[in-house]
Amino acid sequence: MPRTGGKAIVKAMGLKDEHSEQNLYSDIQAYQHYTARMIVNMGKEWDHAFAIVREPVSRITSEWYGRYEYYKIIGKTKGVRAEDAFVQICKNNKNTFGHYGRFSSYENMFKGIKDLRLLNFADLAKEWKKMLAEWELPWDQELEVMGKTKSRGKIKLSYEAKQEIAELHKSDYSYLENLGFKF
Repeated sequence: MPRTGGKAIVKAMGLKDEHSEQNLYSDIQAYQHYTARMIVNMGKEWDHAFAIVREPVSRITSEWYGRYEYYKIIGKTKGVRAEDAFVQICKNNKNTFGHYGRFSSYENMFKGIKDLRLLNFADLAKEWKKMLAEWELPWDQELEVMGKTKSRGKIKLSYEAKQEIAELHKSDYSYLENLGFKF
C-alpha cells in the first residue's frame, strides 16, 4: 500500500529500486517485490504475502503532504482550492489502480489475495522483525527510517476534508477488522 513504509521494506529486502522493472528481482536474495495487483494478475502462488496497513485517513493525509505542490498545481489548473481538488481525486479513485492507486481502498487493493499477513504501520519495526523470524526470512531485521512526510510550510487538510476521507474509506475499517486487524 502506498504511504506505508515501502521504501524501508524494499531496502531491507535488498532490492535496489522499487520503481525499476529490472530491479524487481533481487539477484542477491532471490525474492521479488510485487504489488497486490501484480500478484493477482500473475496467477502465481506464493509461500508468503504481506502488506503494511496504516490507518486510512493518516495514509491519505500523508499523500497530501508528500505531494502537496502537485495538488496545488492541479487545483490551480482546475480553478479550485488544492484541498478541493485533492478530495475529488480521492473520491474518483477509491477503486482504482495505476497512478492514482494510492487512493485505493484496502479492500480493492487486496482483492483476490488470500492468507495475507497484515503488518501495522504504527508498530512496523516490531512487526517486521516478528514476521521475519516466524517465516525464517533472511532480510535485514532493521528498517531504516525514511523521511517522515512533514506538513511544515504546507496547508493542513481541514477537519472537513479529513471527515470526507474518513467517510469515503469507512468500509476499510470494517474490512480490515474482518481480517483480524485492529488499529
